[in-house]
This record gives sequence, C-alpha cells and structure tokens, in this order.
Amino acid sequence: MEYLSPATAAVDNCVIEFIKADLSNVEQTEALIPKSILALQKAVNAAATTARGNLATTTATSFNEQYDTNVRAPFLITKHATQHMMEMNLERGLGSIVNICSVASKGGAPFILGYSCAKSALVTLTKNNAAELAPKGTRVNGVDMGWCLTENEDKLQSANAGADWWKNADESVPLGRILRPVDVAASVLFLLSGASVMMTGSIIEDSNTLLTKYDVTGTHLWYTLFSQDIIYRGVTATSYK
Repeated sequence: MEYLSPATAAVDNCVIEFIKADLSNVEQTEALIPKSILALQKAVNAAATTARGNLATTTATSFNEQYDTNVRAPFLITKHATQHMMEMNLERGLGSIVNICSVASKGGAPFILGYSCAKSALVTLTKNNAAELAPKGTRVNGVDMGWCLTENEDKLQSANAGADWWKNADESVPLGRILRPVDVAASVLFLLSGASVMMTGSIIEDSNTLLTKYDVTGTHLWYTLFSQDIIYRGVTATSYK
C-alpha cells in the first residue's frame, strides 16, 4: 500500500523525539510544548479526529469532541509555541506554523457535519492568528487537504468498499490518483521553508482536482480541483465548455 513516501532520506545530526499526548485533553496539550526541544521555530498542527454524523444523528458530545482535537488543540499548541518563538526574538518570517485543514471546511458532506464545522473553524483560526503574529515574526498558514490515501482512510474504505477501493478512487480524479501523505508533506515543507517567507494567512488547496464543467448526456458534471502548481502562482484555472 502507498501510504508512505516512496523516497527515504537520511539527515545528519537530526534528533527525533516522540512525546505522547492526548490532544483532546487540555492539560496534556498545554504541557506538550514545554516538553519539546528548546530551539522551537516551526510547528505543524496535524492531529485530527473525525466521526460520522449529520444534523439528525450528531450528538452534542460528538460535536464537542471534534472541536476539542481539531480546533482547541491547534489553538493551544500555537499559543504556547509562539510564546516560545517570541522569547527567541526570531527574525520576522522565520517562525512558522502550519495547520492541516480540509476541503471539508468549505461546507463538507452532510455525514461529517462536526468535522466540517471544526475544520472551517481551524481555517478561521489560521487567518486570525496570522494577522496577530505577523508583526511578531511568525507566519501562520494552512493546507486544505483533500481525499488522501492514509492508513486510517485505507482501513475505513477497505471495510466498506474492499481492499482495492483506492484503485477506483485514483481513476476517478483527473490527475490519475488521489493524494498521498507525501503530497501534503511537500506543501507543508514549502510553507515551513524560506521559499514562502512572504506568505501568511494563506490556505493552500491540496485537493487534486481541476475546476471544470462539461456536458455528458445532458448532465452538467463539476469537478473542483486546485493543483499545488497553480496555487503557488496565485492563479486558479477555470474552464467552461
């Protein structure tokens, strides 16, 4: 299965430390940054949770749980991480926060009501934090992630559609495949790097589709897609037949 990048890289003098924390828990989330490496300049809020449920079936508990992990945790991590960055007196633009958002933030499917609302709130948090932190040297951007072949998605889809579900999914999009984690990682690295030093409050559309309209047997079909290459140039391609 193709969850992981086909490429591997070795980095000299790189120290990786894993700190276990339940990000739905306020105390554990707030304690995370003080436990991390001292010279913190970058942070990526990638942890998330999702649950199926529409307006009729979503409970208050489930709705709150979506916000606990998907919104409150990034808020707390960004708050403590940027306090640490400001203490370091970083050169403007050097500090960088990236939030993993979702194309569901634009409305989402009815069966993921709570998740869609939470990811929409995360987009707003990203832009709000960007406005506050820009004068203090830290940039805040996000990635609106589309359908991606992650390990968790594979487990979910395999149970419902069989082990080869991803082959059909790949064939259903114009570029020939749905996202892989490495695609999203490339966007994140761009936003963390100096190549994006003049970007803050931006949301990269990483959804792997092209906005187009065409007629098939009298039916208008729509595909919404924004490629990384187009978004990096600040242009959205639109074609109408």
